[in-house]
Amino acid sequence: MYLGNSRYLSAHPKPAKIVIGRCCTIGHNAHIRATDYPRLPDFKDAFDAPSSWASIVIGDYVWIGNHAYIRAGVHIGSNSIIGASSMVTHDVEPGTVVGGVPARLIHLKTAYEIR
Repeated sequence: MYLGNSRYLSAHPKPAKIVIGRCCTIGHNAHIRATDYPRLPDFKDAFDAPSSWASIVIGDYVWIGNHAYIRAGVHIGSNSIIGASSMVTHDVEPGTVVGGVPARLIHLKTAYEIR
């Protein structure tokens, strides 16, 4: 596994975990957070709002680009690529390439490409 500089992983062992598979690469300044806060119309209410926790699972042989953000509750399938500066808000199927804000499908790898 390779972890780039200034990456940020945030989890709490009881309600949520971050599980990282074999041979993964996580780029510089990537943020992987197993916590989320509600959107509120008034910022002053945010200090009293409870946070929610959900586990993040990253499969084997996943590459996460620099400055990517992985939101709580996301599952990233094996052999996937997360583009640099992407915001992943939904699950990523195995063998796919996603990118953008929010991350969307860019390429679906064939069985031949995954080998």
